[in-house]
Amino acid sequence: MKISIIEAQENLPKYLEMAQRGVEVTISVNDVPACKIVGIDQPTTKTFGLLRGKATIPDDFDHQDQDILEMFYGNEDS
Repeated sequence: MKISIIEAQENLPKYLEMAQRGVEVTISVNDVPACKIVGIDQPTTKTFGLLRGKATIPDDFDHQDQDILEMFYGNEDS
């Protein structure tokens, strides 16, 4: 959307709201584009505990399997 500087001065809150909804507003001075008003993406919030009660972790989750350790580090007896 292209508007004049006069229009921007008279209705700035309206154009800021439009920019927040995704409309790119170009402000012109003497029919020459001078600047753009664009919305800024808002950061998303992280919600902790989203899976609380929906997932379980087995008791042996951090158990170190001897065979796998030997594959990575070799046999300690050698």
